[in-house]
Amino acid sequence: MKSKIFVILILLSGMVFSQETLQPYHWANSYIDYFIVRGDLQKLDKLNRPFSRMEITKLLLKLDLESDTFSAKEQKMLKLLLREFEFEGRQLVKEESGSGWLNLMNKAMSFLGKSKDKLGFKAGAYAIAGYNSLQMADSSFGSFQLNPRATLSFQDILTLQLNIRIFNKAPENYIGKKFSGVYAYTEQSYLSLNTDWFGLKFGRDYMQSGPGQTGQLLFSDNSQPFDMYHVRLGKSTVQFLFWGMLMNAVSTAGSPQAKFSNTADRYLNGHKLSFNIANKYRFAFSEVILYGGANQGWDMGLVNPLMFYYGYNLNNSNFDANIMYNFEWDLYFDNNIEFYGEFLLDDFQVEKKSPGDLEPNELGLIAGVKWGLPFGMTGSLINAEYVQVRNRTYNVKNNRWEKYLHRNQVIGYALGNNLERYYLEYNWWALPELKVAINAGLIRQGEGTVQGEFNTDFENYTVEEGYDEPFPFGTVESDIHTGINVFYKPANIGHIELDISNHSFTNYNQIKGNDENDLQVRLNLWLQWDYIFNQEEDE
Repeated sequence: MKSKIFVILILLSGMVFSQETLQPYHWANSYIDYFIVRGDLQKLDKLNRPFSRMEITKLLLKLDLESDTFSAKEQKMLKLLLREFEFEGRQLVKEESGSGWLNLMNKAMSFLGKSKDKLGFKAGAYAIAGYNSLQMADSSFGSFQLNPRATLSFQDILTLQLNIRIFNKAPENYIGKKFSGVYAYTEQSYLSLNTDWFGLKFGRDYMQSGPGQTGQLLFSDNSQPFDMYHVRLGKSTVQFLFWGMLMNAVSTAGSPQAKFSNTADRYLNGHKLSFNIANKYRFAFSEVILYGGANQGWDMGLVNPLMFYYGYNLNNSNFDANIMYNFEWDLYFDNNIEFYGEFLLDDFQVEKKSPGDLEPNELGLIAGVKWGLPFGMTGSLINAEYVQVRNRTYNVKNNRWEKYLHRNQVIGYALGNNLERYYLEYNWWALPELKVAINAGLIRQGEGTVQGEFNTDFENYTVEEGYDEPFPFGTVESDIHTGINVFYKPANIGHIELDISNHSFTNYNQIKGNDENDLQVRLNLWLQWDYIFNQEEDE
């Protein structure tokens, strides 16, 4: 059995105000999710993430924090969130002092048992140490990561954000270079403009679409940040969003386009129409297109936010692209029940005129339910989720630059394609600062990857013979896993997280008869402290 011990250190520093987005890996997400399902923060739209820190702050301040509808445990959980977003609250009061936020902030400070003090810098540290007997055997003992960052804002409308990641170990598929023993890239760097009915973001940031817990189908929490423009039109009831992304270039080696350039430029355009009924029933429809080639620039027909991509592509016979559609839903009912899901359509065959038309449909599905306060147990949340991603989804036959990848990572569901997953998790806040999560699941994954070759077995059959294949396709690796995650935040300066899981593999790495057991242990330590700099107190 191979083994690996690894340590990662992340340092975060900078001024933290306003419309800075909350990273997918931030500890506060699980607390926020609890209060969304409970019904207190349902104005937060999980179909369009990441959330901004300021929108979270505003909703927290509007809560009746001392209401008897919150148990003593839940009130203390809210206190942890308020402390995390206190800087944004103070900035809100400073910039919009005449709009009633001062009174709400004073109530929040009284709820926290704090008096008014000054704004300041926020800095932190995050460390991981772990053991993995199989899958992490190739990498990074003694690794570290440093994230200097700064955020500036103007009246909760205009925001400038910069967050740089510096680290000394990289995964095998990392495409950057090493300088003097370290790697570095800009994780976030954007300008955003936000009003009630209009939003514009230009630069690099994360994008997460869909309510899934273990991942999302179109834009997942696993994906790398994107260089993009992103526009929002409309208020929360009806919104139209559109975007364009500059993806990393890939090699044209082995392609007819290699004679024009060594690399293919890549672009991803998309638009989305979302509906929100009373903050309880949300639906969204998306269309995206990924295209590129040697010396390919932005296609202005696809930059057009009202263009129907499939029709445009159909009428331009020499234009190759990868088009996908996605439908999302997030529904909240009484008794703290949430039903959510996604349906992804990558390719669907209608005609049966040639062997190429026998290609199986490329689809994805996430369907899940969350139950808050089950059986009246305060501080509890149950989640059950099913995931299916069919073979060849996200992949393409001819032009590798149309694969649904960014910086060698899948943009959609992290595990790729040709898989199904059953997942069950129980979250219990034993104390407001102590969360225990117990999970169990089954992952069945067949052969092939998004990065790999596109399987064309269906072309070996005639239309009369037809073609059918099992799902998952090929030799199927089965992973039965159980785990426990313990999160403890004893003080404002940070938290500790322990994750232990056991995996029982059948046909590991899609090799028949290769059965393995894998015990994984990971210890996370996040240290965070505040430095008060010279700034006037709020009056």
